[in-house]
Amino acid sequence: MKRGIFLIFIVILLISFVNAEVLVNIKTYADDNFSDQKTVFKEGDFVYVSADNGVSCCESTIANLIYEGFPQINVDLYDNGDNFDDDEDDGFFRGRFQLGLNSNNPNNFYVNVADNKQLLIYIALTSLSTGNLNIETDYTKPTTVSLSGNLNDNNNIELNFDISTDNYGIDNYIIYRSNQVLNEQNKNNAEKFYTNANFYLDGNTVGGNTYYYGISAVDNTGNIGLISNIFEVLTEDDIAPNSVSNIYIETKKSGEIYLNWNNVSDNIGVEEYIIYKHTQPILDHDQVPEYIRTDKTNFSDINSNDGIIYYYAISAIDAFNNKGEIIESPYAIVDINPPETINDFSAEIKSGGNIDFKWSLVNDAKSYVLYYSPSSSNLFNGNKIVLNENQTSYTFNANQTNYYAIVGVDIVGNAADLSNNLYLIPDASGPNSITDLRIEVYENLLMKLLWTKSNSSDVSYYQIYRSNGGNFNLIDSTDKLYYKDEDIVNEKSYVYYIVGVDEVGNKGPISTNISAIAIDSQINLEITYPATGSTINKDITVVSGITEIGSEVEIINKVDGSTNIAFVDNSGNFLGHSNLYLGLNKIEVIARDKNKNFKNLSLLIRKKYDNSSIVNGSKSQLNNIIDEMNKKNIQLEDELSKQNSIVNKSNFLKLSDDQKNRMEYLIKGNLKYETDLIRIADGVSERLLDEFDLPFEQYELLRLEVLETITQLYSINNPQVRDKLQRIDEFFKLIDENKNNNLINFANNNTSFLFVMFVVLILVGILYYVKRDNKQKKLRDFHPKRFKLR
Repeated sequence: MKRGIFLIFIVILLISFVNAEVLVNIKTYADDNFSDQKTVFKEGDFVYVSADNGVSCCESTIANLIYEGFPQINVDLYDNGDNFDDDEDDGFFRGRFQLGLNSNNPNNFYVNVADNKQLLIYIALTSLSTGNLNIETDYTKPTTVSLSGNLNDNNNIELNFDISTDNYGIDNYIIYRSNQVLNEQNKNNAEKFYTNANFYLDGNTVGGNTYYYGISAVDNTGNIGLISNIFEVLTEDDIAPNSVSNIYIETKKSGEIYLNWNNVSDNIGVEEYIIYKHTQPILDHDQVPEYIRTDKTNFSDINSNDGIIYYYAISAIDAFNNKGEIIESPYAIVDINPPETINDFSAEIKSGGNIDFKWSLVNDAKSYVLYYSPSSSNLFNGNKIVLNENQTSYTFNANQTNYYAIVGVDIVGNAADLSNNLYLIPDASGPNSITDLRIEVYENLLMKLLWTKSNSSDVSYYQIYRSNGGNFNLIDSTDKLYYKDEDIVNEKSYVYYIVGVDEVGNKGPISTNISAIAIDSQINLEITYPATGSTINKDITVVSGITEIGSEVEIINKVDGSTNIAFVDNSGNFLGHSNLYLGLNKIEVIARDKNKNFKNLSLLIRKKYDNSSIVNGSKSQLNNIIDEMNKKNIQLEDELSKQNSIVNKSNFLKLSDDQKNRMEYLIKGNLKYETDLIRIADGVSERLLDEFDLPFEQYELLRLEVLETITQLYSINNPQVRDKLQRIDEFFKLIDENKNNNLINFANNNTSFLFVMFVVLILVGILYYVKRDNKQKKLRDFHPKRFKLR
């Protein structure tokens, strides 16, 4: 930094000599020439010494105060407010310096002054005598040195340079080191090392780095010489780069294989990357030659063939040929052929504007692209949705009419031809609101809703919603213009509304609400207990039957061993019971509706004093049932005998096991509805003739086979039938043995009771025929051709 000499204010104070004159010799630098300036001044006088403002000199100005004839000089420095120093402490005391104790051993005092600034010096003299005070400046730089150097075996740098000279002598040398080329202008940005000798050893270097060195001498007044010649040296490096990482490989549809990887770090930087290539896994890197080198972190290989698998490996190398670890990349398969074209692309319009697309997977496709556009000629340039490789369906919410097509795309981006395109109109709106909703209330817990057909052309069905005091719930759907609700409770209020639904499931607005109260007009049965006279007013069913000898008669369908008479409702739930009086008991059943209309039914039951049955009637009435069964079986046996005399079925008809099983299945099914075994044989034979596709000439043979099967399953010798008839026979024998008991006597003297019991017996006798006629009717419906009314 250049410095000049500025205003020098010198005040010489003679401590004991008020008017002493002091001779001051002043040497200043001006216009590259030194001149001595001397003056004599008294205390309080001022001496001004200035340098030319245009002078260009040194980095700093050194004021060298040389005094003679004074045993001691004290110097006080002040800043006069003109920023002569770099600290900018304007107007403050800068410090007192004692220059020396006597003139024979003077001290030099150096002051750094900023360029073109003024320096004020106050000098106090401690001697009564006069003397000389020289103020000198030194702008002379030391001479420039010549630098040489070399790299030793330890990778250290040895520097040597000649000795610099200066008028004030050399204090030290500055060694500059940088990774950039050095010069006079940028040397202060470099690293600095100091030495008093004319050589220097730099052992703090990194291998593989280039270093630039320069030297400047420094004199005793602080002047720094110009930088020497620059010594450039490259240290040796044996550190290999790090391994390549994150290798990415991609095969383009053109057959090009693209690789990229992360930047690799090295102490001196990576020079380039070596790429290895082979058609087999690279197990031994030394056996695979280099394929190519690049200084980039990516590479495109265009030398590949379709259908070939290629394996790559990559290594980094630095300027000293240090090679990093060879890292294998994923393999790549060259593929320039697109997947197959999808030919079963289909769609279904759904509610809310949704469209469900479906298609089949095709080989080699790693993704699917759904294209859509208002124009069929611009599908490839239209909008697209990328779907994954396992996807065979997709739901798309469309907001306009479009053409749609789909393609399969392989792993390298080869796209198949467009599939069949679909022109689809989305449907996001439901039918119009339903109007004219009406309700009809019936007195048997039935409500019927009616409405007018929606004026929307695409209405498909209607949803019925109901509330009985809470939220509305969907209870059913119908495609008709009415709905019957039978799941209701008497005297409860119900509110309904309906919604139209179109073919794709869009719902229209709800209709207006309509409400009604349920009415129950079903007849309740009021039971009066015979013993207590109390009644039950519920929907009930009274069931009667014949019990074993010695048991009491009960009107039940759920057994309760502690009761004589039990009452149950339609679901079989027990309601109550009552003991029978000894003798005749009357049970009254009253059917009553809400309007108090009723019907009466009276049952007379007699409880005997002994342990015999109270059932009254004649044995002949029950024997009629047994005789009828015997007649049917005799008729069946006669028919079989007749058929066996006509043909030898083994010569003409052979049924398989499956056909025999089918025949037995049909027989059992018909026996549920028909008691006439001959009719069953006729009907089953015709059914089998059709199913087995047999010639009509074999009808009689087939009928004979059916009759034999019926005989085997349900003949009079069947154990189940035999046991049942035996129990009935024993029952009536016991009745005959008790002809003289009180019950019979009572019956002989009471025609009304006898009549009632006779009616009960007749009801038991005809129960079989009533049930049989119902079954016959169902069977006639099943096979009307064969079974006709007789």
